[in-house]
Amino acid sequence: VAAARTVHDLLRQASALGPLDVVLLDQFLDDRSAPLDNLARLVGAGHRVLVISGATAPDRLAATLAAGARGYLTKDHDLADLVAAIQEVATAGTSYSPELAVACLRDSRPDRPALTPADRAVLAALGSGLRPDAAARSLHLSPDAVRATLSQITAAYHRVGARRPGTLGALSTREREVALLIRDGMTNAQIARRLGVTTKTIEKHASSTMAKLGVSSRAAVAVRVGRDAWGR
Repeated sequence: VAAARTVHDLLRQASALGPLDVVLLDQFLDDRSAPLDNLARLVGAGHRVLVISGATAPDRLAATLAAGARGYLTKDHDLADLVAAIQEVATAGTSYSPELAVACLRDSRPDRPALTPADRAVLAALGSGLRPDAAARSLHLSPDAVRATLSQITAAYHRVGARRPGTLGALSTREREVALLIRDGMTNAQIARRLGVTTKTIEKHASSTMAKLGVSSRAAVAVRVGRDAWGR
């Protein structure tokens, strides 16, 4: 229903369509925008995002999930895998490729979610290449039980991302949007016009954003946001 070269252009189209069932987000876009910024903007606008990328580093996959993605598929998968992932995100709300499942199992970050033995068993089955229904048969579980486990793991990662202090994840949806626009060099008045609110409202959001990020200036907000987001 919509296609765009940048997240800004997609959000402009989506404003007339409402939240999209699934957004396929290439991790590296032609405008050289930062991947986590793009993901934060789409998630903040209420879209379910399936990230498509050639990057396979486990820490990057885990961080993408924590930042709000509903799935991560590397580009070496064929079209059938992509279709299956889209369907899983659209119907079950989440999709785990083998690479994402393994990344969660190997996640060694200090703030990673705690996984139960049942969580690890499901992730290990998916990491071996099984689809959810096949994993359910292998583990003698119902398909609904496997999908519920995956949804719980996803929710746990999203909570971790939202709790990280001093990062975009610590901000509300509006604060995150304001922070990104400050990073882009816009004044409070320009941001107010972009978002359709008063300048005073933006000043309040900017102030709360600086407090949550632990900085004391707009320039520091721009630096912090840029540091938190991946470049090329």
